[in-house]
Amino acid sequence: MKSKLLVFVLFAASTAAFAQIPGGTWFASGGICFDNSKSTNPTFNGTDFTDLENSTTQFQLKLGAGYAFKENHAAGLGFGIDNTKNVNESLSQPGSVLVTSTNKTNSFFVAPFYRYYYFCAPQLAIIGQVHVPIVFSGGEQVTDFSDNTPSIRNESPGSFGIGGWVTPTFAWFPKNTWSLEASIGQVGFYNESYKDDNDNRHSDSDFTAKLWLFQPTLAFTYYFRSND
Repeated sequence: MKSKLLVFVLFAASTAAFAQIPGGTWFASGGICFDNSKSTNPTFNGTDFTDLENSTTQFQLKLGAGYAFKENHAAGLGFGIDNTKNVNESLSQPGSVLVTSTNKTNSFFVAPFYRYYYFCAPQLAIIGQVHVPIVFSGGEQVTDFSDNTPSIRNESPGSFGIGGWVTPTFAWFPKNTWSLEASIGQVGFYNESYKDDNDNRHSDSDFTAKLWLFQPTLAFTYYFRSND
């Protein structure tokens, strides 16, 4: 792993120079993320074991545009969607009826951001990005039964969230007009609030520090350079 990383850095350093993001540069970015995970839990149903499945499927689409108002300093606005589905199987007692609970969450977000580029090699930059996500979410929960019991469907209350995140990102510039970016984590806070059926407002806040070196979030960015 270390040797591959060294080869990548040497390759980036040996290619044509692109040492700055000039002031006055516009850029647009976009990325798609799809993740699916599944686990199986053998559970005794009274006579033998049944394999119960738990799965999570997530689809994200992120787009954005920005402007370098000063060399290596840029600001802009991101937006996108995030759809998540969790499926959990369980056995009811008594009777060992298979119960399948499906939770779907659909979110739309906008996120103003500021970013600073630090070029540690001619075509390799470290980007420090601060963004403020503003999220509007809704969804539903559906419970199905393996016998003749009718399904139960509940709409999730709409929620509003806002936070502040610092996201370290590596950017590789094969050409001076575009780059591939890999975000490796985020540090910050997030607050989410919603109203229940009785019109009571609930709020939840947390501080999180995440690092995903082996599962980065990838994005493509195109730079509209005036001297192209």
